[in-house]
Amino acid sequence: LSLSQNLNSASLFFRLCRYENAKSFPSGQTPHGYVDTLCDLHRTYAEFLTRAFADDARVLACVDRAFKALVNATGRGLGSGNVSFSSAELLAQFADSLLRKTQKLSEQDCDAKLNDVILLLRYVEDKDIFQKFYSRFLAKRLINDTSGSNESEENMISSLTKLCGFEYTSKLQRMFKDIILSTALTQDFERDHKPKFSARICVLQAGAWPMRTQASQVTLPPALLTWINQFENFYSTQHLGRKLTWLHNVATSTLRAHLTGHVYEFTVTTFQMVMLLLYNDKDVRTVGELAANMGLQIGEVVSTVQSLLRCKVLLVEEGRSLEEHDPVRVNLASKTARGRKIGFPQNDERKSKQCGCSSRSPQREIEKEKTETDESFLSFQDILKQCSERFAVSVPFVKKGIEELIEKEYLMRSEENRNEIHYVA
Repeated sequence: LSLSQNLNSASLFFRLCRYENAKSFPSGQTPHGYVDTLCDLHRTYAEFLTRAFADDARVLACVDRAFKALVNATGRGLGSGNVSFSSAELLAQFADSLLRKTQKLSEQDCDAKLNDVILLLRYVEDKDIFQKFYSRFLAKRLINDTSGSNESEENMISSLTKLCGFEYTSKLQRMFKDIILSTALTQDFERDHKPKFSARICVLQAGAWPMRTQASQVTLPPALLTWINQFENFYSTQHLGRKLTWLHNVATSTLRAHLTGHVYEFTVTTFQMVMLLLYNDKDVRTVGELAANMGLQIGEVVSTVQSLLRCKVLLVEEGRSLEEHDPVRVNLASKTARGRKIGFPQNDERKSKQCGCSSRSPQREIEKEKTETDESFLSFQDILKQCSERFAVSVPFVKKGIEELIEKEYLMRSEENRNEIHYVA
């Protein structure tokens, strides 16, 4: 065949491949599955090019255009339920999972997977969307100290710089540098002042980090205010003319609680920490008292109380709706797991849909299902069947959702039959 005939054949072949392979990206596709499927497809086509066209440059250009169209077409509409993700967002989520401490791959396998991300990013049109999500995920990893390896983080940023240019990664590099400088600053402060409690301080440049710089309005405990004043005075001697704005809403604390002869450690947000410390001298407080002492609106206090009720650290009388005069007491007989992280209730609509739940009250939703089925429990197959009526079902996705609800104590498994899943009132 002539070259022009080869090009026409290649164009037709890859148009057909693009149509057929688009079917292999169902709704509910995970970032891991999305990346693996596309990379397998890319390797298959690369082998075909070598055998059939001897890697001719004009054929390669034709194939690149087809694969680019495939990558950008399949990314739209993926996700669970009515939630859709772009290719850029899926790649950012996949990279985040690889760069966390919790990933279990070897260093060599992790680097290979990150190279796959860079390979696919070459074809993504919305690279600015990837940058937005990647910077958010990087910020969380750096602030919460959940990065698996600084070397892997630096290698990823270096690869992005080669692909997209220095300007594309300039803020990412500044974020990484801020954390390194903050570590040294914290060590100097603790050496000079020897504070009563240790803290990991992150001094962040406002223009580099993807977060609001508005100060959180909450009344802090006196001991913490003293510590903050000490650090501000220390920082002003190191950097003249700079102003610090404290972002308490992104901070976490570790509290040690002594309950009924047992010691528990809670990892909590700043609002949760301030609320729990108010119970050191009083076992029962009303919602209005909590709001007055914390300097917060009633709505913010109610959200914080709900997050602690969920883990049974605080208790309210049954039937109470958390109005201003409703009492909230500390659970002195708490059996909360040690080291458990107590999180805010998730109000984000996209995240609630990702978990396979509506944004309505879980209790009302489950009670409605119970009325319809007239059963006190559901089997895994029953749950799978009901989920399939609402969205395209992925078995691992449903299993993960069930485990998360069990962990949050909305559901529990029967001790006699592990396949029976009960609702916890």
